[in-house]
Amino acid sequence: MGTGTKKRTRRTNRMKKLLNEYIERIRPIGNQIGAPMGHRIALAMLTFKMGLYTDSEQRCIEALEDREGYRLPPFVRKALDIVRARAHDLAENVVLSPNLPDFEGPEMEMVPIRISPQVVDDPVRLRVSNAVIVLYATALASSPDDAPALEEQERYILQLYMPYMKLLEG
Repeated sequence: MGTGTKKRTRRTNRMKKLLNEYIERIRPIGNQIGAPMGHRIALAMLTFKMGLYTDSEQRCIEALEDREGYRLPPFVRKALDIVRARAHDLAENVVLSPNLPDFEGPEMEMVPIRISPQVVDDPVRLRVSNAVIVLYATALASSPDDAPALEEQERYILQLYMPYMKLLEG
């Protein structure tokens, strides 16, 4: 195995470790959300990842409407709102989304990539990456039936960590 391959393997292992630690950190919250809401969140994340932006926007809206009385934590609601807004912009062919909602205050403690937006080149990308990872981890922790479909997307989720690894390891 060459040096470059070893380096990539180590980086991938570190990203998997960060992702697994995050999933375990929010697992109790996922357990409280329940499988029906977890399924809605999984569909919102999966349709976004697949580029079905109109569907993703609608799935986010359905989860945010909270008709069955599920209590979503504020950081999960914010993640749904961020993905909803970005999906809307992408469906309308809006390349940049400078007016996306943002995680604030205590919500920032619950995001997976906790670095200051001021130290990255693209703060909107960081915000969307955090939102997608929040939805992925929440759905994985709350909807066992969706776990196989979600786990197939692990590589995509790990790629969301990639631009921030040096800062996270700093």
